[in-house]
Amino acid sequence: MQTLTQTLLIFHILCGTVSLATGILAIAFRKKIKIHKPIGFTFYLAMTGVFVTSVYLAIVKNNMFLFLVGFFTYHSALIGFRALKYKQLHLGQKVNMFDWVVEILAGSTNLGLITFATYYYFRHKDSSALIPLTFGLIGARGVYKNIKNFYSKKVQKSFWLQKHIGNMCGSYIGTITAFIVNMNKYWDLPELVVWLGPTLVIAPAIFIEVAKLKKVEKNKAPLESI
Repeated sequence: MQTLTQTLLIFHILCGTVSLATGILAIAFRKKIKIHKPIGFTFYLAMTGVFVTSVYLAIVKNNMFLFLVGFFTYHSALIGFRALKYKQLHLGQKVNMFDWVVEILAGSTNLGLITFATYYYFRHKDSSALIPLTFGLIGARGVYKNIKNFYSKKVQKSFWLQKHIGNMCGSYIGTITAFIVNMNKYWDLPELVVWLGPTLVIAPAIFIEVAKLKKVEKNKAPLESI
């Protein structure tokens, strides 16, 4: 058991390193599709490796928080990847049952994070409960928007691209956060800064990028109807 755990830990670190490197490269080459695609797919595979190993390690260490965070982060990567399959959603494309199941599991995970945060705060009176609470609320909002768009008949044509950019970048925030958390033993930064800092700094840039896509499409709509 110890040998297996040690092996998976090494593989976890390797996948984390690959995701950290390929994530920034995928962003840098976002406008060069032939380069972006293989790098982006490598990032997704690395995130899958991180997810599988993190779930196992969280169970072995009996760490509920890390278990839930593993699902939370991977949901973002998975949705970002699956978004590529919904380029016709605005034309009434049917949503695959797999994606409904993913959203149900993600919703359960986010509820788990919020519940964990509430329990942890009232038991320990510790402000670090804001960490799982924040992740849970962000995740719950994402699930709500995904399900709403699955049902909606007024989905923008660029919906798939918005979800791809937003969620892939969101999962990369998770990668950066994990790196900073592990390096904090040398920096000794406040826990809230380490866990929530990357989200507070990077998330606004993602929102701005997605908002640009929405604005461009709204401006095109009147012309396309003429």
